[in-house]
Amino acid sequence: MEVAYTIGGGGLHLKKYRTDDGAAAFTAGQPVCGLEATAAMQGVAHVTTTTAIALMGITIDATASSTAAQITDNAENATYVTVCINPDAVFRAKLNEGATEDTALVIATQTAVSAAGTDVSSDISVPDNSTVWGYKGANAGIDRITSAADTVVLAFPKDIAAGDEWLFTEHVVGWTEASPQLSTAFTQIDSNVAGTTTKNFVFLEFELKDITDDGRNNSYGLMVGYDHAFSGSQLA
Repeated sequence: MEVAYTIGGGGLHLKKYRTDDGAAAFTAGQPVCGLEATAAMQGVAHVTTTTAIALMGITIDATASSTAAQITDNAENATYVTVCINPDAVFRAKLNEGATEDTALVIATQTAVSAAGTDVSSDISVPDNSTVWGYKGANAGIDRITSAADTVVLAFPKDIAAGDEWLFTEHVVGWTEASPQLSTAFTQIDSNVAGTTTKNFVFLEFELKDITDDGRNNSYGLMVGYDHAFSGSQLA
């Protein structure tokens, strides 16, 4: 995950924060939060795959987590990580097939002709409330939204042929009831898991690629944090 831009067009605000003790190491591109409900927390902590309450931003660099106990030689037991804290920062994250990083999106192959351009029935069912786009065929690079399984709301502009190939993600721009589930390392989007209602992030747009641009491994979602710790500061 990376910062793509800010909605307001301003520069990035970077701050050093102490890391919470006992957590896994921090890598670049991970969202972190303040865990405001945890009184004993003493630094920023990782989000979970489905929640990002009191999001503070995403990490720019990497570090180990802090050590709670005093170190024998009196060395500094705290570590610090750089965080982009802009409430209006837009995060660019890869659309991923599963919880493991860099797993290529699955191809859904059309099983029958749809001259009306609305039926995307394939060997893999495309769920409702999904964004589906052409990977290979006459509608390559064009996206639509499903209103029911294998049915799009707005017809594709060109007839759909048997053998056409689709990619899809179970998310829609602007819909807070289908927030993404992140990958295990928190840097990518588990795109074919139905969106959660935890409202951790909201999609602004997608970068959806077809076969000519290796869309299975090169498609992205761009999103903002829903519950940002500093959103009340009027920086947004």
